[in-house]
Amino acid sequence: MNIFPSDQLFPIIKIDFDIMSEMVEEICNSGYPFKPSEYWDVLNRINIEQLNTYGLNNFKRTVNQNYYNWIPNGFGDNQVKSLISYWAKDPGLMALNAKMKIPRFFNSIIEPENPFLKEENAEIYRIFVGLLWHYTEKTDHYKIGNKLSEPELGNAIQIESEGRLISQDLANSIRERNANYDFFDKNPDKTHLIAELGAGCGRLGHVFLETTKCKYHIFDIPPALMVSQWYLSNLMHDKKVFKFRRFNRFEDVRNEIELSDIGFFTSNQLELFPEEYFDSLISVSSLHEMTAEQVDAYKKIIQKKVGGTVYFKQWINSRNPYLEKQLEKAAYMLDENWELAIDRIDAIQDQFFEILFCRKS
Repeated sequence: MNIFPSDQLFPIIKIDFDIMSEMVEEICNSGYPFKPSEYWDVLNRINIEQLNTYGLNNFKRTVNQNYYNWIPNGFGDNQVKSLISYWAKDPGLMALNAKMKIPRFFNSIIEPENPFLKEENAEIYRIFVGLLWHYTEKTDHYKIGNKLSEPELGNAIQIESEGRLISQDLANSIRERNANYDFFDKNPDKTHLIAELGAGCGRLGHVFLETTKCKYHIFDIPPALMVSQWYLSNLMHDKKVFKFRRFNRFEDVRNEIELSDIGFFTSNQLELFPEEYFDSLISVSSLHEMTAEQVDAYKKIIQKKVGGTVYFKQWINSRNPYLEKQLEKAAYMLDENWELAIDRIDAIQDQFFEILFCRKS
């Protein structure tokens, strides 16, 4: 059993409520379609409480678990079954030899009690992440995974494979980066301008910035925007950062934005950018909480602001308890100016679909 004793809880870094208030005021004053839904009002209250209790520096044990992260409830879990099936065709010891430190604390919306204190749950999770990393490395045709490890910043659940930290976040981000990069302009002199709508902690931005010649712009709502800004600003010391602030005209901040490698904006500020400014826009599991009318409004803005590719990875059946009518894949389709280049069920999390559109020339 490759499980180590409990890890240490770090001193708590509290939320900066002055920054939070600025973000909240900006997004709440923006009106339709940007004001967060009732669903996110509820989730955000929980997320803020978690951050205030456990600190920004422990967000990978709290709010990050409310984003694109999963705790399998057994070997019958849909992702675990997919990964075992793949492993059986192309086995390797790395997946089984991953080592895990039992998290001393853990708190999520779904799992308010620490599930890893039960040995069986910890063992299933260890194997799950090991299998996911095995699959990711085997299918990583750009071979970027061997250059990366899960950052300790944020106090991730510590799972080690071959001398480095691995995680769900890192594996899924490598897969999502590669799916998008397949359709990027491969000119070595090109600096890709990437926007992500609803970035969570900024996990995908971390992988893009480490592996791709790009500038990364995150559009989100608080407190997620505060988390990603804190995380990437502290993680990537060699990058120039445009931190969130309120502005009315893009031209007033253009020079600062274009001198920066990373930018942080509330979601309504996407509308202020010039037409076809971004080469690519990405959105992972961030639109299902909206109404169909809100998604349609965002799509119209996205199609104006992006000149290259748009990638959505979303629930096949959305999970918004506050909407009578749930979103279907048709709600995410773009207009006739865009060609559908990817349309598939995710290979591991088969409750999600992936679609990628390329702007027609």
